[in-house]
Amino acid sequence: MFNHLFKRPYYINRHAKAPFLKERLAYIQLHKERGCVIQTLRDTAQYLLRIIEFLQLKSNSTVTIEEIELAADKWARHKSKHPQKRRSFSPKAKELFAYHAIKWLKLIDRLALPEEHSSLLIKLFERCGAIKRHLTAPLLKERLQYLQYWAENGAPENSLKHIDQYLLLIIEYLNFSEIRAVNENEIKVAADRWATAEAVNKRKNKYSKFAKNRFIRVASGWFEMLGCLEKPSKKPIPFEENLSQYFSYMRDEQGLSENTIEGRYFQLKDFLIHINDKKKSFADITPLIVDEILTKKYDSGRYSRRTIQAYATVIRSFLRYAEARKWCQPNLADSIKAPRVYRYESLPYSPSWNDVKKLLKNTKTNNLTDIRDYAILMLLSIYGMRCSEVVNLCLEDLDWKKE
Repeated sequence: MFNHLFKRPYYINRHAKAPFLKERLAYIQLHKERGCVIQTLRDTAQYLLRIIEFLQLKSNSTVTIEEIELAADKWARHKSKHPQKRRSFSPKAKELFAYHAIKWLKLIDRLALPEEHSSLLIKLFERCGAIKRHLTAPLLKERLQYLQYWAENGAPENSLKHIDQYLLLIIEYLNFSEIRAVNENEIKVAADRWATAEAVNKRKNKYSKFAKNRFIRVASGWFEMLGCLEKPSKKPIPFEENLSQYFSYMRDEQGLSENTIEGRYFQLKDFLIHINDKKKSFADITPLIVDEILTKKYDSGRYSRRTIQAYATVIRSFLRYAEARKWCQPNLADSIKAPRVYRYESLPYSPSWNDVKKLLKNTKTNNLTDIRDYAILMLLSIYGMRCSEVVNLCLEDLDWKKE
């Protein structure tokens, strides 16, 4: 290997007789298989010797991140006759020293890590300073636990890196150096401070809505895993017992799906809150009260006629069940008048078929993302599937035998 990298016998003998020969050759071979050029392999071999020299590496010794950082700084200030090392300090030399030291020592099991699973941070971050910052920050075990959870659920490395960076911001902006109770309002205030932080160079605007939402999302998920997120107490739903019986009826007798029941839950909850504000009993509900609720949604709530019609349909079905149980006045459900919605009124204008074909043609490439998007577009345009149907589609839904 060294005969191909160096021409002078002095350098060949020097590399061949240095300690950790087998480990160094394996590391250089790894870079060669990745397609690195001769000059890069030569520089890598040189850095391995510097790492052994400046860290005083022995056969049974392990090295910490702090020791690597000190040795990298010492090498960056080391003066030699080489034209790239004549300056008093070389940031690039420090960065490369730390990079190769961490990668190589981890590969040969000579890197001392403070906690279990810390190798995940070594994998995510390459710079010595970044690794040290993430390893020495508070609540390392808890942060690694959260990262490990997302890693096991298929999150890519780039997402894991962003998550851990936000965990450090959460610790800083919420002063969360030890586990304590945190409420949602406290998270939102800290997220607003981060969204308006002027120290972030990459931001184009003074306020980043994306940064705020990501801060809230990561903080809420992490605190919920730690069990320290204080959630606001839920207000009791009026007529909750009646609503529970109706849900059992929809599930057991009508055979409706959980998604349909969940969608009707929010509409019925809203309706019952309005009823409770006006009357305290089902027996006192009149058609006039129901009409007032529907009219208010159109006038003040700016609901569309299509939305109010769907709302009225759910209420009508519920009141029919209430009539059968003799909770309310008879014929109350039939008295509900929903607004008229004309046929095809709410259908959006679709693109022309020529535009659809152009879109499909431009997406048909060998790129992995385009292959996925092309399949999605085909399902939408050829089969007419809804977006929710495409999102929830699984391999088990396909009949492979009948194609």
